[in-house]
Amino acid sequence: MSKKNQSNNEDKVCEDSRHHLLDLSSLVIIVALAFSTIFYLWDIIFSSNMLAGNPTDMIEFPVFSQIQSIIVYHQIPLWDNLWLGGFPEYASPISALYNPLVTIPYFMFGLIAGSKVIVVLHVFLAGVCFWIFSTTITSRRSLQLYGSFLFMLSGTLITRVNAGHTELLTTQMFIPLSLFFVMKAVESRNIVYVICSAISISMFIFGGAIYYFVFFMMMFLVYSIVTCFEQTDSKKFKLNTTNLKIISFIFILTIMFSSIKLIPALFVSDNIVRIDPIDPLKGSGLFRDMFTSFVTGNYLEGYSVNETYSYLGFLPFIFAIVSLFHNAREKIFYYISFLVFLLWAGGSNNLMGVLRYFPFFENFRVPGRSLLFASFIVISLSIYGIQWFFERLEKEDNKSTKPVFWLIGFVLLFEIQEILLNSAKVAFSNVGIGFFGLLLTLLISLYVIININGDGDPENKTLFILIFMSIFLISAINIATISPHENNIENSTSLQIMQQIKDYDNDTHQQIWLTTDGWPYYHMDFTYAAMKNDLHMQRSYYGYFLDTVPSTVQIGNTSYYAANYLVDTQYLESGETIDAPAILSVNGVSVVEIPESLPNVFSIRGNSMMPLDLKYFSPNKVVVDGSLIQAGDVVVYKCAYYDGWKANGMTAENMGNMVGTTASTSGEDLEFVFDPIDFKIGLLITLITIFIFIVSVIKKDKVNSYLKE
Repeated sequence: MSKKNQSNNEDKVCEDSRHHLLDLSSLVIIVALAFSTIFYLWDIIFSSNMLAGNPTDMIEFPVFSQIQSIIVYHQIPLWDNLWLGGFPEYASPISALYNPLVTIPYFMFGLIAGSKVIVVLHVFLAGVCFWIFSTTITSRRSLQLYGSFLFMLSGTLITRVNAGHTELLTTQMFIPLSLFFVMKAVESRNIVYVICSAISISMFIFGGAIYYFVFFMMMFLVYSIVTCFEQTDSKKFKLNTTNLKIISFIFILTIMFSSIKLIPALFVSDNIVRIDPIDPLKGSGLFRDMFTSFVTGNYLEGYSVNETYSYLGFLPFIFAIVSLFHNAREKIFYYISFLVFLLWAGGSNNLMGVLRYFPFFENFRVPGRSLLFASFIVISLSIYGIQWFFERLEKEDNKSTKPVFWLIGFVLLFEIQEILLNSAKVAFSNVGIGFFGLLLTLLISLYVIININGDGDPENKTLFILIFMSIFLISAINIATISPHENNIENSTSLQIMQQIKDYDNDTHQQIWLTTDGWPYYHMDFTYAAMKNDLHMQRSYYGYFLDTVPSTVQIGNTSYYAANYLVDTQYLESGETIDAPAILSVNGVSVVEIPESLPNVFSIRGNSMMPLDLKYFSPNKVVVDGSLIQAGDVVVYKCAYYDGWKANGMTAENMGNMVGTTASTSGEDLEFVFDPIDFKIGLLITLITIFIFIVSVIKKDKVNSYLKE
């Protein structure tokens, strides 16, 4: 059999096997990705280390506090009573509460182990989802394996964890997966793919990655324009109404399905403030800066490696350029998308930076975050480039292939010497089982794949050994760029302090409120310890909080503090003890009882404040003992005010930035319930959408016929 005929037969076999997710090659890829993930994160999995500069950076604190509330109160809380002065967590735009791949590991494994499981799971799933997407580009399993490894081991993935952007890590897998479903929906006109597209895109919203949702919709818009406007033989453009119908359904169903999170997020947006100021253009760069970020791992001006690091190495970029030389028109979607993401990352360096001052976009920080999507495009285009190179090899086109071979060899040699001479300490700082295990996994999986799928010609083997060695070197640098830190959270002074506060208080306050005097970012272990002990931490570090958090309240001639106790965390920064009598001290950290502090619920009669008791407490509902209440009293529940709180079925009032009402009768209990209308509206629309999904699948033949008209 001739080499060309053999290649054609092998391509046919690969084409057929694309539609069987559990063929031998697919199983090899999945197993290879699983072992690569384990070896890549070896030091994190099998030690007490956490993959973050601050171990608590990895923790989704609001999600954790919600889970704590579910465990303690046996209900799904809409109101997060443990977060600052209280927060409508169901509406938080950056919460991963609705992402089961985040919440379930926390439930099953606890906070610390759950955080590790989440990281490992999503690094693996990122590779799997790119493999699924890569089947739209090539039928060659070896190239699918290449793209999956590169996406999974790229710098843009792992550095998001070190930055504390867990919500970005946990939604990165949906970039290739969503695009796969969108492409399949347009290609097949199948309602199942339309539904999968809507669900997958919605996961950006459910996972709290509003940045990635916006970036994906930019890419979706480019794809829609390219797909819906086709060029005729007369070189004119006409609208493809069938494709437009598919695209429209995907967009509408996405918005409807995500309404349970999207609508409340729109409601809350006017009531939240950023914990630190946003410069919408900081973290941008010139075009040359972005290219060096891809090729050499530099990061853009203004932010550290955690925000704009996107190291891919030289080879993917070279092959992405090679893809221009063959059927460039078919890849116009990728080229335009790549340009859009570079323009966005440019910030003030191009006209697109004007968008950053428009409403909504003004809250977007670090333009360089779009480099993740640009990296995804580069990896995709590099597969096209390598495939074209394979075709030249199979045609024995030495004139085209020899220069590229020499170029690859030179680039790889350049990268090796650069690592050895300049980055040896970084690249090989984690030499051990994980380091060699990853190398063996890459090579063994490559060997198996190219022999199963007929890519075993000497030229192909040589090419892939060079490419996979480059991937290995890239991954070695990427993982070593992060410095894992020992997890000392469970041994923190904070846990002892919180327990001693509870013992000292001895139910004096039915719900204990705390505040601190240090910068919360450096003491997130105290936030964790407070939540673990069901204590209200009024000061903590998180992207957003309600602008109605109460701190002090003036009643008559007396100023009352919302917090009952002050924890002197600034001692850990300055070494200076607070000048106030302490009720307890652990390892130098003092706790001061605040004498003029508000009770959990109280009434105001004239200029006097009277503490009241709670008969029942849960995050969504509190019942106030009415034995001391008189008609005309102002009754206040100590938590941040937000629309949705009701008092005895009527809309509650904003009383000094807290929830309150005026008692209409004497001696009757008063019930405060959090019952937000935006959640009900969003839930109703989402349930209607799920019903539409079910009916569409049942009637899919009729629906598909309509989609194909």
